[in-house]
Amino acid sequence: MFKAKRWSSKTLNTLEPIELAMMVLSFFSVIIVLALAFGKLDKETYRLLLYIDGAICFIFMSRFFWGLYKAR
Repeated sequence: MFKAKRWSSKTLNTLEPIELAMMVLSFFSVIIVLALAFGKLDKETYRLLLYIDGAICFIFMSRFFWGLYKAR
């Protein structure tokens, strides 16, 4: 009825491109949050970085809920 995925050490140790992209996005998100917290920024720069960080968070949430949906 359902085709079950078999787990192996090969599937657990490989890095998919989407996972690499998530790591890069998380690195940028940390840099942006540090700049927002400790940097002396103009009002417009602060707002732009806040929008970029919100977009990155939306990508993370979308990826999380997609994985949750696929786990059914």
